[in-house]
Amino acid sequence: GPVVEAIRTNPEMLPRFQSVAPKAGVAAQLQTGCTAEWVVGDPAMMWVGLSCDGQRAPKRPKKPRSFACELFYSGQNVHELECL
Repeated sequence: GPVVEAIRTNPEMLPRFQSVAPKAGVAAQLQTGCTAEWVVGDPAMMWVGLSCDGQRAPKRPKKPRSFACELFYSGQNVHELECL
């Protein structure tokens, strides 16, 4: 689709979003052949809006996405992670 998810995997310590976002856009362009129009998220995980085959990129999300997660333990090990 016109929105892809980019996950940073390099070992750089505490990067700023402003330095990571352009790299995510370039990576999305190289992998899809589309043009990256916007990038939102945080330094670890970003969403990239793409313009493909002359189509407009989708609108940028109005609010940042956030997740609420809970860990469920069985003994000392994490048994399950549930995110809403």
